[in-house]
Amino acid sequence: MISDQDAVIAVQPPTVLAEKGQIGFNNTIQDVDQRVRRSLLYWTAQIQSTAGQRKLHSQGTPPVTTHYESFALKIAQHYLKPLNITPEAAPGYHNPRALKLGKAILPPLKQSDGLYTRADIGGYQILANYRGGAGHFQQVSVLDVLQGKVPADRLHNRIVLIGSVASSLKDSVATPFSTLNQDSPELMSGVELQANLISQLLTGAIDGWGTFHPLPEWVEWVWIGVAAYWGTYISWRLRSPQKLLHRQSVHPGWG
Repeated sequence: MISDQDAVIAVQPPTVLAEKGQIGFNNTIQDVDQRVRRSLLYWTAQIQSTAGQRKLHSQGTPPVTTHYESFALKIAQHYLKPLNITPEAAPGYHNPRALKLGKAILPPLKQSDGLYTRADIGGYQILANYRGGAGHFQQVSVLDVLQGKVPADRLHNRIVLIGSVASSLKDSVATPFSTLNQDSPELMSGVELQANLISQLLTGAIDGWGTFHPLPEWVEWVWIGVAAYWGTYISWRLRSPQKLLHRQSVHPGWG
């Protein structure tokens, strides 16, 4: 599915998958330094009712607005379903749009949050909390599985993601754990990125930790005010006449 601002050029997903609710996305959002620090949970797309055709708003049937869940959120929900944990509203939280997933509150980023005042925060984005850098999760090769070299109990009751880690596929991203070398940062494969995002949701829902919460706007303003006050006070004290006189005074000696 592709949406290009005003022009809707999206393609309908396969009907069989749509009927089973198995339509999602795995898009990533990069910050200005090309690192992925945000997780997109929900995305709204406009789909033409005629499958397989590319049309504009002004042509044919008006597009239908459809809401999709990310791959990570879908997998997490499937795992949490036997525990009767599903996304719901979070009453009483300072952000009325925030969702509750089990013990976790998942507040969406706002335009006024931190360094994202000029960022694209469309959809429903949360701050990603990685389990670690590249290679943190256990990996086994398909060949080892086919040859029976992987014990069944190693996979039992676990979420198993199947994907490629080959760098030639260009399916990798830079994360906060990547090196500071912009020309050659340590990259994380797309499948391992999804494992991190899924793990964050499960840890939050079951154990109640692992999610980042942006500060309420009033707290940010108080913090700015306090920092400005102390910065001004310290600057004034360092430049006061008493300090200057003290620095220039001469202490006579005797002997």
